[in-house]
Amino acid sequence: MSKILLIVTALVLAIIHVVGAVRALQPPPVPADQISLLPALEFIAATLWALVFAVVALRLWRLPGAQRLFGWALIVWISYSVVRVALFARADYDRQRLPFLITTAVFACVFIAWFTLRRRSRHT
Repeated sequence: MSKILLIVTALVLAIIHVVGAVRALQPPPVPADQISLLPALEFIAATLWALVFAVVALRLWRLPGAQRLFGWALIVWISYSVVRVALFARADYDRQRLPFLITTAVFACVFIAWFTLRRRSRHT
């Protein structure tokens, strides 16, 4: 996969999480019992993921072979996202889509592992 595409993807994910951190600081005016994840925890998680993907983008830019780091970051992020939905989903819609999310996440992780984490064979 193109190094530039990986860098752009990592930066887009970092920006998405920065926006998520800002949104966590401005929760909607709803009763506290309707919020499934505390805004402070949501802010911390979004900030950490923004930092992870920013560091990954920087490593991709500077280090050859950093695609494996990007692959691992994506696999851990996908897993975190599925676990988060599984633990904090309250709506019936979210609960009913869990099997689909888990299946999609497994396929995505296998796909990522296949293309970014496998060792490249050298053809000489």
